[in-house]
Formats: sequence, structure tokens, C-alpha cells
Amino acid sequence: MALVGCGDDDDGGSSGSGGTSTPASVPTVAAGNTATPAGKVRKTGGTFRVGNGTILGQFEPNISTSAIDWGVLYTIYDTLFITDYAGTVKPNLVASYETNAGQITMKLRSDVKFQDGTPFNAQALKRNIERTLQLGAQSRIFSQWSQVETVTTPDATTAVLKLKAPQYGPLVANLAGVAGMQPSPDAIEKLGEDFRTKPVGSGPYKLESVALDSQVTLAPFKEYWNAKDGGPFLDKIMFKIVAQGPALVTSMQAGELDMIHYSVAPSSAEIDQLKGANGITITELPGHSFQEVRLNRGKAPFDNTDLLKAFGYAIDRKKLLAGIFGNAGIVAGGPINPSTWAFDKDFKGFALEDAEREAKVKEHLTKGGAPNGFPLTLEYSGTATQTAEAIAQLIKPYGMNAEIKALPVIAGSSAFFEGQFTGVPSFTPQYSPDPDSIFRPNFYKTGQFNYHRYTNADLDALLDKAAEETDQAKRKTMYADAQKLVFESGIPRIPTIYPVVRVPVRKNVQDLVVGFDSYTRMGAVWLDS
Repeated sequence: MALVGCGDDDDGGSSGSGGTSTPASVPTVAAGNTATPAGKVRKTGGTFRVGNGTILGQFEPNISTSAIDWGVLYTIYDTLFITDYAGTVKPNLVASYETNAGQITMKLRSDVKFQDGTPFNAQALKRNIERTLQLGAQSRIFSQWSQVETVTTPDATTAVLKLKAPQYGPLVANLAGVAGMQPSPDAIEKLGEDFRTKPVGSGPYKLESVALDSQVTLAPFKEYWNAKDGGPFLDKIMFKIVAQGPALVTSMQAGELDMIHYSVAPSSAEIDQLKGANGITITELPGHSFQEVRLNRGKAPFDNTDLLKAFGYAIDRKKLLAGIFGNAGIVAGGPINPSTWAFDKDFKGFALEDAEREAKVKEHLTKGGAPNGFPLTLEYSGTATQTAEAIAQLIKPYGMNAEIKALPVIAGSSAFFEGQFTGVPSFTPQYSPDPDSIFRPNFYKTGQFNYHRYTNADLDALLDKAAEETDQAKRKTMYADAQKLVFESGIPRIPTIYPVVRVPVRKNVQDLVVGFDSYTRMGAVWLDS
């Protein structure tokens, strides 16, 4: 079922991903090692071959709409901040910062340059922020920056962000993700739209070549500011495009890949084929995100809130978890994952016991005017056929007859934003440790991924209030209320499973890190022969 593609360093730096670092308690992907053992020298050379689904070539943070491309982005770009797997936020391109009433003052590193040789400084950051604000809703990271009113640069290493409200708590955590990636503004100005396939960042690897029908190749950026022990270590990182899940598994078994980069949770069938294979290990970590079905609230049948709820209750999550994911996860009733601080243990949502759940299906079918069920379409993107087929079988006993259609990967993003979809099984990452990164991008009126035609003024107001609050206990209550609000009004992403993160990788791969958002970071990788 897996749509494959994408979506740090020891001692707290970003040895190369601009994403998350790994704490000692969280295993890295390779053989459970948390970091290079003391006294062992990191080796240079070799090509790291990553099995990917179809890459869209959206390598500019403002236009990136798919986690398929994020493996490339997190290796080319650095972020302003990083987070570890436990959710601790740390400076990265930002050396230090302080918050006062209505503003954030960032002191930037003075030793960073972009891959085109131009400096990363306060003026570059200002240009990047202002470009995002000017793009507005056309930018896929605008909602994370939308509370910034102005940016001033007192000197080359100081940027002062004036906010629209006295506080905006989620901003720093959100800037550890795609929103915090820093492209070269000079390169953007020079290349225009070509920048999206010719990106220039300040990360450890730079783009060497792009062939979207076969592979994307990165080469080391030898002037990388955060290089350690002679890194970046690899001669190349090669993202090999293999569109079908079974073909990825076969390529991994044949020794043609060093890792499979999943942007959604892989099926147990795929993982089981790789378990025990010579030279391959599977690392499993508790995730922070959720599997879901994305629904279009702007067209039938899911413009009808009761039919939407009937559909949500009709999915037997225990059977889905066992049949597709091999019980590697937890059934999900709402969007807040139990591994995160905002989880509400008393909220059940769609995750009810069978008798109560089945009664809810019948209740909402009747209220929705379709007591005997209704027809619908389930589209799948990439290789998510198994999930779509399983859900179709689970809802069929209630008279919900699903036609299953392929949604081409290349057209997938445009279909979402143009509203040309009905229901698509997919995966929603929590982009940062702050729960705002679950709600604002997906359910807020200007959220960059709220293409569901969903609006809720009460929810928007509550999310703004929660973002301005500084007391975490109060914020937890607010997000619990937000979860109830979005659920009762007809949540456009039907949660199904809180999946375990599972990464197949060769045992000689060292210092590969899983980010808080469930996606891998490759900038520090080296190959142990």
C-alpha cells in the first residue's frame, strides 16, 4: 500500500539534513547504533542508493506539495532550527534567539554560505521570509509564516521578526521543518521557475542531476558549514525512482538499493519480505503521525457531514491494522497521536468498540438520507492499492460501494488542489513537536494542505488563541477542544491508524536518522564498507 518517496546528527548539530538530530535513546536506522562509536573513524566514499517512488521535482520549499520530494529537500537545505526525536527544539542556522512581546530576535550563524557561494545572512533570511509573505496562499509554507508582520535586519547576523500577535508559540518549532528551509535568494532571482528543479541551499549535498523518470543525484557540498570529521562522507546520494512497491522490495533484496524511503507507512507484506534478508535490518520507532483518508468536503457524498461520519465509523480499524500493517501501530480515532504531548486519552473519535461503532454507522446513514448506503470513489496514489481495497471491503457491508481508481502520482498534487478527488487513503505527518503543525496546515482556513474545501471559523479562532498561549497545560486543553471541533464538524482527514515508523536499510549504513515527522534524514550518512 505504500506510496514511496519522502516525507542530523549526533551531539545536536545538523550534520547534514537541516532536519532533526537524534538523542541517545533513539536508535538510528543502521543496526540500532545511535551514533558512530567512540574511536571509530567515519569512512568517506561510496554511493548511497535510495529507493523512491515517483519524485515530483518540486525542490523549492514554497512550492513543495508532496513528502515524496522531501528526502531531497532535507539533504540540500538546512533549516533555521532542528528538533530531536523526543521533540526538543534546538538552534541550527539560528545560533540563538529570544522572544519579547510581539517579536522574535534571531542571531544567525556567521559561517554559512549557500551552494552558489553567496552568504546566508540576515538579509538573505529577510528576502526569503518576505517572498513567502508576498506569495501568500500560493506558498505551501505561508500558514507557518503568516503571523510575521515585518522583518528588520539591524546587522548581518541579526533578524528581528515583528509578529501580528503578542506571542506565536508554534513558530520556532515549525521552522525545524520545510518552512524553515533556506534557499539562496540570489539563485531564486536568477533562475526564476527553473529553481524548482535546480535548487540551491546551504545543506551538505547539492544537486548534480535530475531525471524525473529514473533518478535524482546529489553530490557533496565540500564547503558545508557543519561538516564534521571530513564530511559530507558520500561520493553521491542517488534517489532511484521505482514506482511500484513490489519492485522496490525486489530491488532491495537484489542489493540494488541501500534503503527504501517511505512517505507513508509500508504494508506488513512488504516489510515481511525484507525481514531476515541478508544484510538488511528493519528499524521500528513509535511514530508521531497518522494514516488517514482525505475527503473532499466540496462534493458529494462527503459534503454531507453525516455521510462522512458514517464512512469514518464504518472502517474497522482493528482489521485494517492487522491486515495491512501487521499490527504495527495503534488504531486512531483522532488526529493527535498518543506519542505527542497534546494527546487526549479520553477522546475516542472513530475508535469505538464494534457494537457502538456499527450503531453510529447506521445512525449517520439515516441522518444523512442514505439508510441503505451510498456509492463513492476511492482514489489511490502511487502504490496505495492495498489500503484502498481493504477500506472498500470494510465499508461494503453497510451499503457503501466504493469504485477504486488510480490517481497518477504526477497529477496527484494538482488533483488535490483543484478539488478533483473524492477520497484518498494517505498519511499525515506531524511536522513539528507543536500540535499546531497538525491542525493549521490541514484544517485552518489558509492551511497549505487544506484543499478539502473545509472551513470552520470557530476552529480557526481557537487555533489562533492556542498559538498565542504560552502555558502548555492550557494549550493542551485548547488542542483537545480543537480535535473535538474538527471531528464534530466533519473532519476531512479520517484518521485510521497511528503507525509505527519502519525503515528497511542495509546494515553497513551508518548515522541515518529518523526525524520527528517520521521521515529519514540522510545528510550524515556514511557507509561502513
